[in-house]
Amino acid sequence: MGILTKARGGKNLSNLDNNRKFLSIIVIAVTIVCSYICYSTNKANGYQITIGGTPIAYVEDIETFNIIKADVESNIKKRFGKINIDRDIQDSRILVDESFFTSEDDIRQNFINENKIEVTALSMLSDSKEVAIVANEMEGKAVQEYIVKYYISKANLQNVKESRVVNNITYVKKKVKLRQVQDVEGAAVKIINTNYSSNKPLVTVEIKGNVEAKEVIAAATVINNSNDMLQGQTKVQNEGKNGLKIINKQIAIQNRRTVGEQVISESIVEKPENKIILKGIKTSNTSVVPVFSTLSRGTITSNFGERWGKMHNGIDIGAPTGTPIYASMEGVVSYAKWEDGYGKVIKIEHSGKIETIYGHCSVISVREGQKIKSGQQIGKVGSTGRSTGPHLHFEVRLAGTPINPVPYLRR
Repeated sequence: MGILTKARGGKNLSNLDNNRKFLSIIVIAVTIVCSYICYSTNKANGYQITIGGTPIAYVEDIETFNIIKADVESNIKKRFGKINIDRDIQDSRILVDESFFTSEDDIRQNFINENKIEVTALSMLSDSKEVAIVANEMEGKAVQEYIVKYYISKANLQNVKESRVVNNITYVKKKVKLRQVQDVEGAAVKIINTNYSSNKPLVTVEIKGNVEAKEVIAAATVINNSNDMLQGQTKVQNEGKNGLKIINKQIAIQNRRTVGEQVISESIVEKPENKIILKGIKTSNTSVVPVFSTLSRGTITSNFGERWGKMHNGIDIGAPTGTPIYASMEGVVSYAKWEDGYGKVIKIEHSGKIETIYGHCSVISVREGQKIKSGQQIGKVGSTGRSTGPHLHFEVRLAGTPINPVPYLRR
């Protein structure tokens, strides 16, 4: 029994040792994996570039920055000659979020902005006022050319004959920081933008050229007398037609404002046709139209004749709603109710084939068949039917034909 017990105890110890070894292996493996993950996560993937301790760029590889730097330095020397460029440039390996990597354009601009380089540039003066700082006179002329081309593109001329900068442009040497010197496009755009926002442009460009334009020739109106129509009647015999001509003009423009215009030539493409109106001069065979008594207190606001492209067969007398309306002469009421267009309307027949009409009434005070005396109140002014406001629409018809009542109104 004792020997058996001892054997069993040895086996238990062996199992315990195996478990401890397995746990150790697991711990080592986990440690390795965690260390790898930590290393991968915090691994440096780029460079921070500084000038005088100020960061100017974050790049993936230092060679990219060196290429850009060499190109910028070459350009600076080309524009300003041999100058000393600040060499206090440092780089350090760091972990960078990929969204923080600096673009090439920003690297170039930051290199110039943070570099403590002084250069001898030119102050570009327009009529003795500084409008830009440029590297040299050649760049100053390029700025002017840029501005001229811009305004030519906005002039809408078919043929540009002359373009020039009106101002006196001069240059004066000036010691400035490199970052203060503008490139050609930057200087030109700044001047153009200032021109728009200022009443006094920094630079004025004058452009002369030709433009071809179409112009309407308005049709004339001719009034002819007609023996076939009664006095007071009118009729449009021909509506007429506008013509068309092409005009060649020489235009002078300063920036975007036209300052001069001269007609060089004109050619008629389509001749106009006169509008012809016939005016009646025939005397009626019926009795002479008598003078009408006062209709209502008010002012004539619309006359007899063509109005808004249609014939207006009467006159309109503007007056407040409720103003009395009086019969113009004695007669018999032939109609006293609503009619489309006229609203509440009164029609009276008189001797000599004369009929008078009173439209847009607010109140009708007579009935059909009723005999009316001259000057008798027959209704009140209103705005019924097709009306834009209170008024009396008054018509006179002679043998069924509308005539102008104005010459027969008592004054």
